[in-house]
Amino acid sequence: MSNETKEPSTPQTTTATAWLELPGGAKFSVQSACSIGRSSSNQVALKDEKISRCHALINARMENEYWLSDLGSSNGTYLNGGRLAQAVRIYDQDQIRIGHQILIFRQPTAGMRERTEPTMATMTLCDNKATPCWLLLGVFESPSQAGGSVTLADMPRLTEQWYDNSKAIIEEHGGILNKYLGNGYMAYWTDRDHTARSVAAAARRLKELQGQTPLRFRLVLHYGRVSINESARLGEGTLSGAEVSLAFRLEKLAVIFKVTCLASDSVQSRLKEFLPLDELGRTTAHGFDHDRLFYRF
Repeated sequence: MSNETKEPSTPQTTTATAWLELPGGAKFSVQSACSIGRSSSNQVALKDEKISRCHALINARMENEYWLSDLGSSNGTYLNGGRLAQAVRIYDQDQIRIGHQILIFRQPTAGMRERTEPTMATMTLCDNKATPCWLLLGVFESPSQAGGSVTLADMPRLTEQWYDNSKAIIEEHGGILNKYLGNGYMAYWTDRDHTARSVAAAARRLKELQGQTPLRFRLVLHYGRVSINESARLGEGTLSGAEVSLAFRLEKLAVIFKVTCLASDSVQSRLKEFLPLDELGRTTAHGFDHDRLFYRF
């Protein structure tokens, strides 16, 4: 099969304040949201075997501010040479690579990225401190995973609403939404007096949200010691450590257990007074030092 990439068949003449440019000069307007992928239902449809049907999304988070996220694609989305690990703000002249295709994001009114401003490829940790934390992952399913319950055209609106509603719930209960992932988010609470009660309340509200939106998503709760840099306390930067890696593995276990709300045994021992938890079983996963029990909430 050829690796040749064909340009989209419907390039636009645009007067928008933000747009994508292809090397051949084709321009595609970016309004409140712009989906990119192999399917013809995307705003930017790219014919390339390395590109997923629903590959990436650019959406406006605030006035005059656009963010790029990967929608769980097989081969990843690259910004200025680095593979995206989470949603990140994009600036005028940023280079986006999807499959074999290079797209240039243009937003002249907002200016270019400052040289000192890190992308996900250049972020490094500083001032790390190991702190007991509650970790929460929220991960949504792509249209292909959802089995037709959500269309590609619905995704920009539904994901934006979901991010906003989740952030409001988490912050209302004292948590910090630390990072946007390509297909979700990570939030955390540092463990203090009464934090367990707040985490349980947030988990109940987010579980209710699962029944209020057609967007299908999973929730994962874990507890452990995490390295936090100072910028992460401001909602930026990076959380790191073995427990963060375990939290991401738990999300994969949720798929195996076929549950939408999964908690680790370290959560169960601390939240059982505040949140109903049903035992799912014991299993071993890569990175765990022994068999562990897992729970549905």
